[in-house]
Amino acid sequence: MKTPLALLIAALALVACAPPLGADDITGSYNLVSIDGNPLPYKPAREVGAPEVISGTLTLAGDGTFQMTMTFATEPNDPVSRSMNGSYILEEGVLTLDWQGSGVTPATVDNRSITLVNEGLSFLYQR
Repeated sequence: MKTPLALLIAALALVACAPPLGADDITGSYNLVSIDGNPLPYKPAREVGAPEVISGTLTLAGDGTFQMTMTFATEPNDPVSRSMNGSYILEEGVLTLDWQGSGVTPATVDNRSITLVNEGLSFLYQR
């Protein structure tokens, strides 16, 4: 009978040998689930005048492009959605979003989630 320590070592070895994620592994749609660990809807307290974020999606296409859409509550019962586009690359587990007409944002990625930090806020997207 194997000891629990031997089983743990074997499991860790299998994880360490797993191939890195490729572009095909991350394509698809992700839903914004939290901002700075706070579930949606969420209004960033440190951003004076910032609207409440109701929802968001990040879609990574197989051709290396992405679209991010966020829906904000600007007035009661009058949500507004904004979409942003760009291209992305994935190198050694780091996803880099290159915003069309703007800057570049690095993100961490695993097989089910993407986390990016933009303007000091952490955004967690999950499949």
